[in-house]
Amino acid sequence: MRRANLTPARLKFFRAFIDRTEDIIARAQAQNTLRKDVKARYLTYIFLEAIEAFVSTMVIENYPIRGKTHKQRIALSLLTVFFNGARPR
Repeated sequence: MRRANLTPARLKFFRAFIDRTEDIIARAQAQNTLRKDVKARYLTYIFLEAIEAFVSTMVIENYPIRGKTHKQRIALSLLTVFFNGARPR
């Protein structure tokens, strides 16, 4: 019998991660760092989906992360695109 990847404990952890991410985004909205015309929950989904899409593509394309500098460049790229699109207008 194959075990499910999304166990109740993992689901609880993932939901907590989503909630923490939303809290960070909501605080940024309160400080006018991120736009307020899009709900914090939606910005959370957009941000996390961007990460998932990027990582999934790297896996499918068999494109490994090569060292700390490469990892930092990827993170900076994702954050730049997200923040430029979520910047207050």
